[in-house]
Amino acid sequence: MIGSADIDAMSDADVEAYLAAQSRREVKRTEPGRSYGILLIICAALGLLASLELIYSEIVYFQNPGQALLCDLNPLIGCSKFFDLPINTLVGDIPNALLGAAFFAGFLALGLVIVAGGRFARWLWWLMNLGMLGSILFVLVFVTLSVAVERALCPWCMVVWTVTIPMVVHTWTRSMSAGYIPGPAGAARYRWWITGAVYFALIAVVVGAFWNEWGQVF
Repeated sequence: MIGSADIDAMSDADVEAYLAAQSRREVKRTEPGRSYGILLIICAALGLLASLELIYSEIVYFQNPGQALLCDLNPLIGCSKFFDLPINTLVGDIPNALLGAAFFAGFLALGLVIVAGGRFARWLWWLMNLGMLGSILFVLVFVTLSVAVERALCPWCMVVWTVTIPMVVHTWTRSMSAGYIPGPAGAARYRWWITGAVYFALIAVVVGAFWNEWGQVF
């Protein structure tokens, strides 16, 4: 680190070169990684597909209440029983699947920008992290209601849970490592370990909660 006395001793050309080097280092430090953009694209695309399938299934369900849906696999795993519940519209009268489609479409676009070499301002990273906070809260609410209240699993919802977890973990840890949000500077190095730990916890909860019902599936 160069002190003020060292800078005073520099020529104008040296000062300009030093400031340019500092600027390049800062850009390199805060620039989103290509691998992160690819992860966003893959996860957001799968989440968008699951959300669109839920929207389609909901339309079919309300137009033809007696029709069997492709997502109704067995007494334990199915989506139709969730459509009539109040939790299907947690925000006003907007179906959760529609909110999910908008969320994943937005992050799919952001992922494409990152892969193309785009860089984001700090305020956009804050918005991304707030969006991830909202998404993981939705997942926690639905996991709790599925295993503790409704005693059933929605297959497309589980796809949403699966892709949301790495998106949240990677966004938070990379934001910490880049200095956008408070947290350990080396958090991004452990992103896959954290993702795996969350998956393990989720699988343990689901398997344990339906331990006596798995005979309906296998």
